[in-house]
This record gives sequence, C-alpha cells and structure tokens, in this order.
Amino acid sequence: MKLDPYKDFSDLVARGIPDFSMVEKMRGKLEELHQRRDLKQAIYGEHADLGDDDVMKSDSEGAVFARNFVKDMSKYVQFFEEEQKKLDEL
Repeated sequence: MKLDPYKDFSDLVARGIPDFSMVEKMRGKLEELHQRRDLKQAIYGEHADLGDDDVMKSDSEGAVFARNFVKDMSKYVQFFEEEQKKLDEL
C-alpha cells in the first residue's frame, strides 16, 4: 500500500491530518432523520409509531445498515452519551 507522502503507517498517524468530511455528512443525515421524527411526534404524539423513520427499530435494509455502520464507527468516533446508550442496546 502506498502511503505517500508518508514513509510508513506510524508516520501517517503522527503527521496525517484527519478528514472528517464523512462524519459531517453523516451528522447532517442524522439531523434530517431526527427532524422527521420530531415532526411526526409533534403531529401524532410523543409515543406515535414512527415506522421506518425510527432507525433504531426499523427492520428496513437501510436502517439495519445504518445501525451497523454507526456501531462500527463508534470504535473511532465519540458519540453523545444519549446516542451511545442506544448503540449499546444493539
């Protein structure tokens, strides 16, 4: 694997600059989902069935992928305490 301009992996870790663009994109999508959820709850009540908009409960392919992705990313990204509790329940 070429790591140019770094001489090896430890040099990359020491001098590399992390790219958080994917994290920012995910944060935007997560915020969009939260807004949809909040809107449904405002209209139908706090305990309304959110269907596929509830990513933590939906069995849709996208929701399962999202949960697995976030769980894997939690090894590298620190989440807010409330979100981390939900991940730990998976």
